[in-house]
Amino acid sequence: MDAATLRSTHPLHDAWSERWTFYQAAYEGVQGLIRCGAIERHEREGERNFRRRLREVYNLNYCKGIVDLFSHYLFRKPPLRDLGPLADDALWRLFKDDCDLWGSNFDNFMAEQQRAAAILGHVGLLVDKHAIDAGTRAEELRLGIYPYLAAYSPLAILDWSYDRDLSGRPFLNFLKLRDDDGSYRIWRTEGWEVWRENQDSGRPELVASGPNPLGEIPFVWLYNLRSLEHRFLGYSDLTDIAHIDLSIVRNLSQCEEAIGLAGFPMMRKPMREAHQAGPDLSGVAAVLEFNPELGEAGKPDWLKAEVGETVSAILDWIGFKSREIYRVANAGGISMTEVSGQAQSGVALKTKFQLLNAKLAAKAANLAEAERMIVWYWLRWQNQERLYERVAIDRAKSYEVDDLAADLANALAVRDLVSAPKFRTELQKRMAKPFLDHLDDKEQSDVLREIEQEGEKGIRE
Repeated sequence: MDAATLRSTHPLHDAWSERWTFYQAAYEGVQGLIRCGAIERHEREGERNFRRRLREVYNLNYCKGIVDLFSHYLFRKPPLRDLGPLADDALWRLFKDDCDLWGSNFDNFMAEQQRAAAILGHVGLLVDKHAIDAGTRAEELRLGIYPYLAAYSPLAILDWSYDRDLSGRPFLNFLKLRDDDGSYRIWRTEGWEVWRENQDSGRPELVASGPNPLGEIPFVWLYNLRSLEHRFLGYSDLTDIAHIDLSIVRNLSQCEEAIGLAGFPMMRKPMREAHQAGPDLSGVAAVLEFNPELGEAGKPDWLKAEVGETVSAILDWIGFKSREIYRVANAGGISMTEVSGQAQSGVALKTKFQLLNAKLAAKAANLAEAERMIVWYWLRWQNQERLYERVAIDRAKSYEVDDLAADLANALAVRDLVSAPKFRTELQKRMAKPFLDHLDDKEQSDVLREIEQEGEKGIRE
């Protein structure tokens, strides 16, 4: 195998890799956006000012908030698993506690992989087993040898192809993955190989290989939401909102520039004749020159920077974009107390929560399907396929968001009728509690205390 063949990638990988990189950066926040070059230099901006702006840029990271919000609701209820005899298998219990050989609990591992799928659209899970013949099951148990999971982001799933069996069903017959150490892992139905490029010559070297006893590639596609465009691509939660979030970052940076101009106004001074020597240390960005022959009107002074309207306009524009982010993500009802100052009707809230529930149910269905395939391949590695007919894995299809919508709608209606500050404070605390489940007891107490302090401040005023 030559280097070009080893490095070759699927056309979909080539077309989507830039988007995947951007989605990952948007979730990471401002440092990720800077690293991938999403914060650009203005065509009239100096290099020094651009570097300073990069040091000071920040964002509100709505992308992370949306993904984490969905993850919170999705995993609020435990999965419905009936594994039959497999539940009592000693090796399966080892797998549940350490499913990736890095000490990851299976439930926590799946939660993290679903979060990654929400960001990137999908991830790949390889169900592998070390090619060591332990001889007996007791020896496998003693050595801790069992099928395990290895996760691959779309950027690491380099190439793949499908074929059809005699019944017309598609099956994966080729897969090329890139491991964290830079090696290439190639799977076919008849065997597997690990290749690595020689650091000196650049030529590919075969590191390891072996047969595939399963006769099929034990690879699971975990989709966030299935794409209608391509069968082997998932739909990211950040497809639309990442671009809006990035535009907010740019707006915030522009707002800081405007405030900076107000704090450091421009100096106006008489311009220097061409024959006059000496450096101008003030810099061109902060100085306006005029003709010194203007007399009294030509005295040096400071030009006042009027930026109040500019800053207000930018903040209003950011507020509009933040509301649109939650609307596009079908999370407008949940975010209403954060980004909207207007009460919404119960019907409007119910509709928004129904859309959110539908999205969560679709995510849950894809997650349950991936878990079932993981169990199938795990049993195949152990020659226990007969147990699969006893396996049932499902996830909740309703996430109680309807009840939450009704409670919030009623609370808003009562809030508008009763103006007593103490009552409003207690109502705000009640409305906030459903969104604090992911915090520990101390953090929840801190949030509720802040609400009380704001209420007491309102009473005094």
